[in-house]
Amino acid sequence: MLDPTLNQLLSPTPQLALATILTITWLLEFKLYPSEIDTKPTRFKASYRSILLAITTSIIISITLTITQIHNLTGQTLTTTRNLGLLTMTIGLIIRYWSLHTLGKNFNRTVKVERKQRLICNGPYRKIRHPSYLGLILLATSVPIILGQPIGTLITLTLTTTTLKWRMDYEEKTMEQKIGSRYTEWKNKRYRLIPPIY
Repeated sequence: MLDPTLNQLLSPTPQLALATILTITWLLEFKLYPSEIDTKPTRFKASYRSILLAITTSIIISITLTITQIHNLTGQTLTTTRNLGLLTMTIGLIIRYWSLHTLGKNFNRTVKVERKQRLICNGPYRKIRHPSYLGLILLATSVPIILGQPIGTLITLTLTTTTLKWRMDYEEKTMEQKIGSRYTEWKNKRYRLIPPIY
């Protein structure tokens, strides 16, 4: 028989059903927005793998912490937290898909920069340089929030933002080197991730 706390966490609820649907929708990204297959090893490809590893690892840690009942939230607090997590996941999903749709053919997970590349100025890119990464952070962090795992949330937020910051730093440096002043001007008119904070 399951511990009452664990039973509450794992019992089928409309919240968990919705979380499952949203997660599947998130994973469909790989089918709906496939990337070019590039066999050549690059630092960009390494950063993409690091992002996948960071998100996967943090989610596994969060699930493990939940099952082993280390600082799980319970009762009404869990219900409220799950609603917050579902809202976070929904917003993250909207931002992520909106960004990928806006990028269209310019989207590539391993990132290819060309000197005459068109810079996107519409959709979420009107105000933010990396909206797809903001969506990714919200999506990844929403999982431990839904699980009622404060430690898992902190770990996920730390791992994901650290890895994505490294990716953004390198991506922007490469764009400046390849595109030059045109990119610098575009960059200076936009927040990096969270208007009007950063």
